[in-house]
Amino acid sequence: MYIFICQKIKIRNGLSTMLEKIAKYPFLKDAKKWVEEAGVSVQDILYDRAYERARIRGKERLRNAMDKADIGESGLATEPECVTEILSYPIARMFAVCVSDPYLNGRYSLAEAKHAYKNLGEESTSFIVDVAKEFDVDLEGVEDLKIHFTDYLKYSPTWSDKWKLVNRPLKKGWIEISKMNGARLIQEALKKRIYSEIVDARPSKEMMDVFKKEILMIKN
Repeated sequence: MYIFICQKIKIRNGLSTMLEKIAKYPFLKDAKKWVEEAGVSVQDILYDRAYERARIRGKERLRNAMDKADIGESGLATEPECVTEILSYPIARMFAVCVSDPYLNGRYSLAEAKHAYKNLGEESTSFIVDVAKEFDVDLEGVEDLKIHFTDYLKYSPTWSDKWKLVNRPLKKGWIEISKMNGARLIQEALKKRIYSEIVDARPSKEMMDVFKKEILMIKN
């Protein structure tokens, strides 16, 4: 598999920090940009032997979401492993779109978001602020963070008393939060985005034909 991926995509010696990062967070704009620049097409994803492992991993993401409420871990020690992880994300979404089940959509969206939250806990505060910008979340700070109350209300978990606005000090429209609180709000934003994008998408006949066996398996 390493040879096939190297033939399709120019793999450099050593592991790129950027590639590893977008493999951990394949929902980032940088991941989409990387796929476009690498010249990986939908046809490649569906048919090319080089991406067979990515298709398998995409199916694993959904199965793990159903069984464990998390997409599961995957090795990111080499560039081919990172490429596989990056491409498995859109493939998993293709599967979800093809299956078109509300319960699966919700379960999968939550699993991707929870996995991202777990990884974000190991990142710097500045990285969390940058990720928040991709969701148009008004998050600021270097050590301590603050968020505008409108975004806080939009993404805070409403079922938890500790997240209720009355239990949070409000100063000139801003609420001070911890780094992990910021990551938790991103989790909610990501979950909502993935769910809405899957629900709004329509599978092509080609996708339905190629993934026919997998779709039936997932439905069962």
